[in-house]
Amino acid sequence: MNYDWGFAGYEIRPGPASTELRGRAAAFLEEIGPKLDELVADFGGYTAKDLELRSTIVYLSKPGQARADLINRVHGVKPHFSPTQIDSAITELENKQYLGEFSTKTAMS
Repeated sequence: MNYDWGFAGYEIRPGPASTELRGRAAAFLEEIGPKLDELVADFGGYTAKDLELRSTIVYLSKPGQARADLINRVHGVKPHFSPTQIDSAITELENKQYLGEFSTKTAMS
């Protein structure tokens, strides 16, 4: 892992043991590969701040929870995000089907 001072971020590259690890994990990686590809397609261009908000929303959400309750809970934990930002991110996650009682996204197992 290298810190890029020009980009002000980290760059993660495969290390010397990556080939061996990929070989040992081939079956697992094949099983979850499509789900990982979907996650990268959905969130790969997001900033750390964008991911922070969305991961907090997913973590704090519960089936059947009132939207206003979720917004308040997230805002209580992450007050640097406005209720409007939180609401917008909830809508996005619902549209991408990462939230909701009838979500089509499944946890990786």
